[in-house]
Amino acid sequence: IAIGDCVRFISATDAGQCRGMITEILPRLSKLSRPATVPGQRVFEQVIVSNADLVIPVFAATNPPPKWGLLDRYLVTAEAAELPVLIVITKLDLANGNRKLDADLETYRRIGYPIHKVSSVTGEDIEGLKEILQGRMSVLIGKSGVGKTSLLNAIQPGLGLRVKEVSSG
Repeated sequence: IAIGDCVRFISATDAGQCRGMITEILPRLSKLSRPATVPGQRVFEQVIVSNADLVIPVFAATNPPPKWGLLDRYLVTAEAAELPVLIVITKLDLANGNRKLDADLETYRRIGYPIHKVSSVTGEDIEGLKEILQGRMSVLIGKSGVGKTSLLNAIQPGLGLRVKEVSSG
């Protein structure tokens, strides 16, 4: 079973506790996976998420600086799964008109990837992103510290997910 799987289950209440048992995993419409190995065993497929209809690689405009090679890996994974991608750049409030960032992003834009730039601090274009996400099952991927949790809190006020400070080391 993976995150996003739709299942059939039997629920039961036992001594005030809600319990249940999954009886069937319904067919997956999509899956994002990677190869995994267990020492001494064969390589197998590790399904990270199923039934997503949009992959959202999240990168910070700065702090931490974007690693474009990692974005390339995410794009290859999404393409292999035949899932559309929306690149999201967070921490726009820290970018200070970074021309290098814009030039780097233009490369991805030219080859057909949509890019959405936001700031969870100022709220810049959060509403536009919410419109894009409406009615979709999206998966956010990205390194620690790029602003995924802050982004989720901005998209869904009241969510209250804990945000960690980005380490300087």
